[in-house]
Amino acid sequence: MRRFLLYPGLLFCVLGAYVILMNAASVVVNTRNRRRGIDRSVSMVPLVGPLLACAGLWLASAPLWSFAIPWLLDIATWGLLVALPTFVREMRRNRK
Repeated sequence: MRRFLLYPGLLFCVLGAYVILMNAASVVVNTRNRRRGIDRSVSMVPLVGPLLACAGLWLASAPLWSFAIPWLLDIATWGLLVALPTFVREMRRNRK
């Protein structure tokens, strides 16, 4: 039964890793565009990569400590956590 779930688990881990790597690549591309004076930005997708990776780790019966790795590696999720207090502050300011 667990072997049957290993392959979907690996697929979810690969998809999650792909999203996490694309988030990191978007930081590099955005920095390069800013230096060159190009007014374009590449979007990051927070939470999706780590959620896919954690679903894959759960299906593959990975050890509990490994569930923290995708969350620590995803720069888009870190950016969301850093920007969240500003979002809340602006929401409270505009609510009044």
